[in-house]
Amino acid sequence: MTDRAARLQEELRSLAPADRAALAHFLIDSLTGENPVGDDEVLEDAAWEAELARRAQQIREGTVVGRPADKVLAEMRAKYS
Repeated sequence: MTDRAARLQEELRSLAPADRAALAHFLIDSLTGENPVGDDEVLEDAAWEAELARRAQQIREGTVVGRPADKVLAEMRAKYS
């Protein structure tokens, strides 16, 4: 790894998970111009990581309110059982 890449790596560690996931997606795409064969799972994981980070940030900011999983699951069971 070059010195420049090492410096970038250190700087990028401080970014929010959603930003890192978006950059990971960009970097993978930049290698071939499209999703490399077999890397769909990596890109999907990055997309989920970005979505989870976005939702966690919304909860921290108070723009959305989470609900306990047991209550949500109970509602789903009642509705679909």
